[in-house]
Amino acid sequence: TGMILDSTLPARCRLTYLAEGTRAGGLSKLRRSLAALAGEISLLARRHVDVVHLQVGGGSSFYRHALYLALARLAGRPVLFHWHIPGDASAATEITGGNPLQGWLVRWALRSATVVVVLSESWQAALAGLLPAGVDADSRLVALHNPVDCAAIRPPADPDRRSDTKVLFLGDFSARKGVRDLLAAAPTVLERCPEA
Repeated sequence: TGMILDSTLPARCRLTYLAEGTRAGGLSKLRRSLAALAGEISLLARRHVDVVHLQVGGGSSFYRHALYLALARLAGRPVLFHWHIPGDASAATEITGGNPLQGWLVRWALRSATVVVVLSESWQAALAGLLPAGVDADSRLVALHNPVDCAAIRPPADPDRRSDTKVLFLGDFSARKGVRDLLAAAPTVLERCPEA
């Protein structure tokens, strides 16, 4: 969201942002979700929206966003369903939950969204297997990796301005959040940048 708001997009179109996600639980999360739902209904009813972009996570986020998707499609608006699915594509069967109703809802979301954006080609391929016959996976599913601004993290070229580099890993300390990738990359980083 921050990258979108910091880009040139808000200067080129009227962008409305409804903050519905929160790390808080219970009533706080429910209040924010209901406020976002009311905001979406109001904007769609007044025809103040041409395109809906949903940033979707796993778990309860998927169910909330499936509702937002249904409302946008009922209003005839195209929807970009940006799905940040937890885990890697080998867990694709888990998104259907082994539950026929959840499996139906996942397939419905894939069929109903105008475009589904995922974070890797492996997820793109896994979700292609869940699309119903007749839905073109190449036009429906797009892989868009999380961006990294390498210039922002590159050490200064002047050796006198460099200090001992310390790395902060900020995220879940779990395989799905990349901690193993970070540790596996360390020898290569040190080989290419011994001062790191």
